[in-house]
Amino acid sequence: DDNGNRYLLGIQRIRGLSQAKLHQAVKREYARFGSHVRVVSVERNNFGELHYLGLKKTSDLPLKPHLTTGKSKADPWDGVPSISALFEGGKFIIPSSTPQDRELVAPLLQELWGLGRERHDDTVMALWIAEVQLRKSAFVHRVSFGDNEEMAMAAEERERSPDLYDDPQD
Repeated sequence: DDNGNRYLLGIQRIRGLSQAKLHQAVKREYARFGSHVRVVSVERNNFGELHYLGLKKTSDLPLKPHLTTGKSKADPWDGVPSISALFEGGKFIIPSSTPQDRELVAPLLQELWGLGRERHDDTVMALWIAEVQLRKSAFVHRVSFGDNEEMAMAAEERERSPDLYDDPQD
């Protein structure tokens, strides 16, 4: 949102699915949120490569591959540790108002609490990969070459909020 909050809208942790069932689950989750989803990130490590290629071949999902390395995962600025600042700042909003919410997020909370000690970190990794993609796609850039209407709108905006456009060195 405008304050930089991240809302966990859905979470699934299902183990032992066949490739076809996993692909169905990904497509179903994408359909659930429809046009609000700009990117479906798929980890391309080892077996994840098969899922990425399979989804790419059988769907029109807006797939973005994610390659996780030990170095990228551990990086304090961009890796899993980087999301701790977002939690400390209250920027991750995790549903917990109903018993069903709490049951769904329990694996994530357990993995976050025991990160590095827990046997699994699947949901933490999924959250981190989502954050990585969000950081990459957070800004939409537009370039205009001589569009008078856009130029006029930008000028009006500068007039309405001159303090936003003042040079701090003046």
